[in-house]
Amino acid sequence: LFITPSAIMSRENTFFYKCGDSIYTEKDRAECVYYVADGSICEERNSTKTVYAKGAFFGEFEYLLDIPRQGQATAVTNCTILRISDEEFSELMEKTPEAAAKAMSKLSLHFKSLNI
Repeated sequence: LFITPSAIMSRENTFFYKCGDSIYTEKDRAECVYYVADGSICEERNSTKTVYAKGAFFGEFEYLLDIPRQGQATAVTNCTILRISDEEFSELMEKTPEAAAKAMSKLSLHFKSLNI
């Protein structure tokens, strides 16, 4: 979503996962958006698997809709993941119009895939 990870990376929001570790599971509360700072993860939702690599956001669908997680995310490699809080995400959307547009585009694609 057009960000510089170092701009939002902190000890509080940076997490390290080993290959095979669960990042979230279905029905977890969607309290944040995730950003892959290094490595890759696999998100599985409705029998569809999507791999996200360095530089990708994931988990924004449920976060933006304020609904429980609709699938699960697992580390495919050892990876560094940023958990972006409400405040950080709002700030990103305000300061980076390109990021806001990309988030809305991804949300629109999710709705289209659901035939809503």
